[in-house]
Amino acid sequence: MKICLTGSTGFVGSKLCAHLLENSHEIFAPVRNINLTSLPSHKNLRLIHVEDKGADKDYSKSLIHADLIIVGQFNTSKIIRYVKSNQFKSGLFFKGWCPPHPTFFVRRSVYESLGNFDLNYHIASDVELMMRFLEIHKIKSRYIPEVWVKMRNGGHSNQNLKNIWLQNIEIFNSFRKNGLSVNPISFFVYKIISRFKQFYKKQS
Repeated sequence: MKICLTGSTGFVGSKLCAHLLENSHEIFAPVRNINLTSLPSHKNLRLIHVEDKGADKDYSKSLIHADLIIVGQFNTSKIIRYVKSNQFKSGLFFKGWCPPHPTFFVRRSVYESLGNFDLNYHIASDVELMMRFLEIHKIKSRYIPEVWVKMRNGGHSNQNLKNIWLQNIEIFNSFRKNGLSVNPISFFVYKIISRFKQFYKKQS
C-alpha cells in the first residue's frame, strides 16, 4: 500500500515508518530537510522536500496534494472512482475543481497565518479552506501525480442526494464569503463532466 506519512522524523513517526517498511508498504514522507533526516535509506521510502520559510510568509511550495482512489465500502479491491487531480491554476474552483481533500497537506504556519477550517460549513469546510488557500491567498502548491490515498466509499458529503445538494449550497456560500463570483451553470456543467469521468478513469 502507498502511504503518505507526516511526522516521520519524530520519535513515534520514525518507529511507525520502519514498521511499515518492514511490511513492504511504500512510504511518501514530507520533510523539511532531506539531508538532516535520520530516516534509513530504503527502496520503498520516498522523501518529499517541503520548504519552510518560517516568519517571512513566502509559503513557497507549502502545500502538496496528489491523486485519490475511492474503493468499495466493504470490498477495498473494487475501485469505484479514480480521482486524478492536477496542478492548480487560478480559476479552477469556478469549474467545480478541488484537490482530493484526503491527499491535501499544508504546512502548519499557513494555518496559523490564514486560519483553520470554518466550522460554519458542516459539509464543505474542506472545499472552503482549499479555495481560500489556493484561489484567494495564492499559496504555492505542488501536485504529485501519484495515488496517495485509498478511501472507502460512503463519505458524509456523498451519502445521499440531500447531502450532495447541501454541499453544493455550502460551496456557493464559500464563493460569496471569499468575495468570488461564480457562474452556476458553468460550475455545474464542468463539475458534472469531471465527476462522470472519475467513474471511467483508470489508474495509469
